[in-house]
Amino acid sequence: MCKNKIVKITIGIILYKNTKYLQKCLQSLLKQTHENFELLLRDQDENGFEALEFLKKNYPEILKDSRVKIFSGKNLWHSCGQNFLFSEMSENSDAYLCASNDMLYEKDCIEKLVENLNKNLEYSVAVPKLKRWDFENSRDKNKNFGKTNFIDSCGIGLFENHHFFDIGQAEKDIGQYDNNKEIFGGSGALFLARKSALEKIDFFDENLHYKNDIDLAYRLQWAGEKTCFVSSAIAFHERQICNSGNKKPLWVKESSFFGHLILLYKNVYRNNFPFSVKFKIFWYIFRVTGFLLLTEPKVLLQYVKFFRLIFSGNLLEKKKNMHAVKKISAIQILKFCKK
Repeated sequence: MCKNKIVKITIGIILYKNTKYLQKCLQSLLKQTHENFELLLRDQDENGFEALEFLKKNYPEILKDSRVKIFSGKNLWHSCGQNFLFSEMSENSDAYLCASNDMLYEKDCIEKLVENLNKNLEYSVAVPKLKRWDFENSRDKNKNFGKTNFIDSCGIGLFENHHFFDIGQAEKDIGQYDNNKEIFGGSGALFLARKSALEKIDFFDENLHYKNDIDLAYRLQWAGEKTCFVSSAIAFHERQICNSGNKKPLWVKESSFFGHLILLYKNVYRNNFPFSVKFKIFWYIFRVTGFLLLTEPKVLLQYVKFFRLIFSGNLLEKKKNMHAVKKISAIQILKFCKK
């Protein structure tokens, strides 16, 4: 299918409780060199809509910007919240920027992503280089406003056993990833996708709160929608959960493990991967299960949730393209895998 060039984009950001990033994040967005966009915000803190009140009090000018629309409502988590914002995008918008609220953007970040997709019409998704943002030093000019030269993510990578990782994470950026190339998928923290591609696969699977970006990357791949890493598009990201040195909360471990089981069921178990690959995946999950049994046995209760969902028939089986129609083979997926 011939892809149209991108003119206008929609930026979707979920707001929830933590307001400390908001002003710097939104200011860096509104100063982007690519100005043809709409910004959709959704405050999901139903106990007080703290983010919305913060904006009214400390940043009222954003409420007057014609490009900005703000919604509020119950906590839909990441997948449902982003799906809601995607459903609200303007008809004349050509692409959707799925973004986190703990981000600081170089002024030409979005322009670089849009330019890449317009020059390379075979791609449907553009992924920036994310570096780590040291927010605590974000007011210090001598420390470059908290911008670091350490990589947070250059996209999603995977091994044959389906252990997934953020490419380059924690590495010092010395130009080792300064080459645009096709990758498996982009981090859910920030990526730009053509509207037509996301409509084809129904965007995020609302059963998943973690690993939903990996499942999305898989379904885009199955649908023949390619993803490109754009090294010159740069943003800075401070992860609000699981920051360096912090222990992951139990609910994060549970959501991550459950998401992993679901995406394997949908994208591996149901597809014709070689036996050797499926065995490596089984052996990896077996070892992870053993480790969790010794360290976090409560996480293993996600197996109960997983099998209930499978046998109940509620895994969105009837929803279009949550189990994507295949346009490529499993062998083509394996080209992205590290041994």
